[in-house]
Parts: sequence; C-alpha cells; structure tokens
Amino acid sequence: MSLDYTIRLYELLPDGELESLGGGPISQYGGSCPNVGDTIARFHVLEESFKFYNVQRRFFINSADGDEGWAILIRAVEASALMSAVADEWLDETRFWRDVDEQERAQEAEDQRRKEQQKEERRQNAPRHGLHPREVKALRYMVEHPESVTIEAIRGAGEHTIGVLAEAGLVRRSGRAADGSQQWRVTKEGKSELQRWEAWRNL
Repeated sequence: MSLDYTIRLYELLPDGELESLGGGPISQYGGSCPNVGDTIARFHVLEESFKFYNVQRRFFINSADGDEGWAILIRAVEASALMSAVADEWLDETRFWRDVDEQERAQEAEDQRRKEQQKEERRQNAPRHGLHPREVKALRYMVEHPESVTIEAIRGAGEHTIGVLAEAGLVRRSGRAADGSQQWRVTKEGKSELQRWEAWRNL
C-alpha cells in the first residue's frame, strides 16, 4: 500500500524566485506524484478560467521533523488550443455528472418523502377494529345490499360474524322481520371502518 505523501507545488517565477501554490495529499493527484513533463491545469475561481503549468523538477523531501513529501517545481505556460479544450471538456463533464448526482439525490429524497407520506396515510387509514377478512366481507355485503338485514340474507355471515360486528359497534339491532328474525343495520362507524379497509388496501 502506497503512503499518502504530501505534495506541494512551487511556481518558478521568471525572476527565479519560488512562489508556493499550496498542495495536498498524493491522493489528490490521482495517487501518483506529478512527473517532469506533466502538465497541471489549475482552475482559478476568481478568473473563472484554467491556468496551465509544466512540471520542471520534483524533489522528495525527507525533513527532520518527519514531514515527508514531494516538492514539485512548476512553470506557468501559455495555454494551447488543445490544453484549453481538454480542461474545458473536463469541467463540462464534471458539471454534467454533478447535475446528474444532484438530480438523483433529489429524486431519492422525493421517493423517500413519498414513502413516508404513504406510511403516514396507511397509519391514518388503518382499520381500527382488527376484523377478520370474513367479517369485512360480511360488512361490505351489508353496505352494498342494505335490503339484506337478517343473518340468513347476509351472504357469508353467521351468528358469530354478526356478533363480532355488533360487539365492535359496526352493526346494530334494527327490530325484527315478519318471521321474527332479528334484523341488523350497519352503523356509521361500520361504514367508516369499511372505507378505512378499502383505502388501506389500496395504499
């Protein structure tokens, strides 16, 4: 495994003086130290343009305080058409993929928001009485066929099913039929519970 040495850039000015241009870890330079003959393109934010440098020399400094790294001597050069084209293409591609990443993150955030909203809607619309599907089926039949008011006329219902619905307050007694059979009607809460079931099932 290679060591992440520090790289420092020093511009060789026309008068022979050196000007530090900063630097960073070697990983910032693709994991390898710039070599003699390489071209470095540095983007200047204030000028909103690239400035180009050729690597003149490089020195590995093993200092006494343990701050080891590469000192890279660079000289500013005029930008050729090829240099500018490469740097501009790099910048355009970087911005393109940054926009793609931002759009993907925005879409992920929106998807997560919708999932949370759906979970909340399911929670709000969740049935409250813990009915068995058989009991829901009987309740739905009673709502859709209000003329069916006795156990014998309610498809899929027996005494136990009607007893569960009545205990939950979803149906109530409603007099007796001509033959003496008990009649049942769906309550307001019964209709609301069926609506919650339908909404919850479709979320």
